[in-house]
Amino acid sequence: MTSVKHITVVTVTSAPVNSTSHVEEVKKNRKRVCSDNGKENGSPKKRMKKNEKTTPCVLLEDPAPAPQLPAHFRANIEGLNGSEIVLVFQKKLFDSDVSKGQCRLLMPHKQIKTHGFLTPEERDSLNKIGERIQHKEVRLIDPSCQKEWVVSLKIWEMGKSNNHHVNYMYSLGKNWYKIVQSNGLKTGMIVQLWAFRVESNLRFALVKVGTPSVPPEENGGQVDYAFN
Repeated sequence: MTSVKHITVVTVTSAPVNSTSHVEEVKKNRKRVCSDNGKENGSPKKRMKKNEKTTPCVLLEDPAPAPQLPAHFRANIEGLNGSEIVLVFQKKLFDSDVSKGQCRLLMPHKQIKTHGFLTPEERDSLNKIGERIQHKEVRLIDPSCQKEWVVSLKIWEMGKSNNHHVNYMYSLGKNWYKIVQSNGLKTGMIVQLWAFRVESNLRFALVKVGTPSVPPEENGGQVDYAFN
């Protein structure tokens, strides 16, 4: 006896897709995803605040403190009734600054810390007249803080630069090499030149940076004068 198997075929008919509603649904889903990610749906202000929170804070370092005139130099100057103390120049000495053959300290104009250390009248008096370089004699307290010398202050024209501007240098001469020998100034040492006024007259003080000078109280509070 032969058995007959019946196969039932079920036909599944998918409902027609409404293309308009499908696109709208996709847009809704995309908007919802973007909103969750905090990208498209967030306002620009909110994004800026988020960035500000993640930006590290950079702390600026304090500027280097201004150089200070050593206390015993200041006491010496005040003992002379000096005033208007200003730093003019700081330099690491070169071979030419301590050479007997050169016998002068050069100070480039662009490296001068305080250009107002000269009055307009003093500056005019140092202007070159023809081929002749003018000079001004100024008293200078040397690094020992015990002796005072007379030096000559000049302004040199050192030629023109690439932009055709004339380069100027201040120069201290007359007795400079004696100051070098007397105070053991060597190549590589750092010195500072300070200016001050005594009864409106310009004076200088030369300080060796980082090298202790002998305080005037160890010399009876007196300064020796060497006007040769």
